Amino acid sequence: MKYKYHLSIACLLLASGFLQAVDVIEQPLTESIIRTTINKKPQRNMDFFTRITESNKVISPRSYYEQEYLIESGQFINKEKKTISFVIVTSPQNEITSIVENHGQTDMITVSADGKENLMRGRNRDFLHGEDFIVGNVPPPGPRLGMAEIKILAAYSMTALNNLNLDPIAYALAQLETVSQGLSNSKISGIKLVLGGVLILNTNDEYYNTSETGVSNWQATMEPFRALYKTDINMAIATVNNSGNAGIAYVGGYTSVNAWEYPTAFRHELGHNVGGNHCWPEGSEDYKHGHNNGRSTTILCGNDTPYYSNPNLVDGYGLPLGNADRADMARLWQEQASRMASYNSRLEGYKFIFTSVKKRHAKTFDVSLPLLNTYPAGGFVALSAVVGPTELQASPVGDYTTLNVPLRDMQNVNHNVVLRAQRSVGGCIWGPMNQATACNSTERNLTLHIIYEPDDNPLLPAGAYNGLLQLRAKEVNDANFNPLVNLPLSIVK
Repeated sequence: MKYKYHLSIACLLLASGFLQAVDVIEQPLTESIIRTTINKKPQRNMDFFTRITESNKVISPRSYYEQEYLIESGQFINKEKKTISFVIVTSPQNEITSIVENHGQTDMITVSADGKENLMRGRNRDFLHGEDFIVGNVPPPGPRLGMAEIKILAAYSMTALNNLNLDPIAYALAQLETVSQGLSNSKISGIKLVLGGVLILNTNDEYYNTSETGVSNWQATMEPFRALYKTDINMAIATVNNSGNAGIAYVGGYTSVNAWEYPTAFRHELGHNVGGNHCWPEGSEDYKHGHNNGRSTTILCGNDTPYYSNPNLVDGYGLPLGNADRADMARLWQEQASRMASYNSRLEGYKFIFTSVKKRHAKTFDVSLPLLNTYPAGGFVALSAVVGPTELQASPVGDYTTLNVPLRDMQNVNHNVVLRAQRSVGGCIWGPMNQATACNSTERNLTLHIIYEPDDNPLLPAGAYNGLLQLRAKEVNDANFNPLVNLPLSIVK
């Protein structure tokens, strides 16, 4: 039965033109389908995709974890020596969200936790559309200090999310990786993109789309959350406007709107936020452009390859991917990275993103406890008694703690959303989040389990609710250990 998943995924790739034939597949897509609500470390899927695309080489492979998701990317070289670019995001429940580019065709392939696969063809679009950016003043280069960590706030319209029908955190991480992959490919170092929060909003598509009015409305609506979550750059996923823009962005600004049908729009529009223009000489007589060498086009000039222009690189034909005077986005990224990363200082402590879309959802998050010569003993407390208990207790009543969290609707009105919270310390049994009993264990981890249960919220009107839940982690035997735990929440009922 395990081969069923392989062959159906292979058929999806065949349908999308990513491989010509399929060999017998010997290894399962994942070692198991995780059905439990307790998170597990996601499985590596790059090797599987390498095999079914008949690739014998992967260029610039990347693999790392963020928000407990596994992100993988690279470029396959198949037996016909054609390049297939990919981004694969695997959730803790081993759900797969992938973006695959093959010579002008970009598609999304998803696999649910119960093995259901789906192919969604991305639309092809001329990314040289003159209406996809709003001209602005690009700030002069500032001092560059170490690693520039750019914190991204992702927002979805309900229409976009319903059409995508996938994990909003996974898709946001995939979007960020399309940029990070482009930076890595283009030898642009010292820049890291991180996901700072996810919003799901009941927006009106007529006023929140990829038009000039749309990007202005998105920026205004996201601004309070950008300040709350301490993020730098806004990335909205929405619908196209009447002219069919794949996206729109402020040149030298911090907001873009990207149509959900175009999986690589964000890396292009973010290039406008950095200050870049399309192919030279559009915009000005300078180096802030993408490049077309006659065989390959970079992200700002066509968006057909996962590269930002860099005159020090060549493509597979030996042709330069930039020009020092006319097309050097690598230089511009380095000059603007500090500005892009310093709109807000990051939140103190831990940050764990939680979303639930019209169903019960549960998720766990781990906090590392200090090394002490005692058994681990700790829990979590709220910052306000209105939200939940503010002190640890030896034996709190019940199996979980009830939290009353104020979250905002589109009219900026707070609604009480009820959540359940449990904690496990040292791998011992679950209990209320503020339980302080010790665990006979050498493990020094404190695990928070958050549950949104629709039945706990019968009076909550249908809609989307967003906000920040803040807790503190505590260790009974170490009074100095009290880090903040920040949970950007987005709940759809």
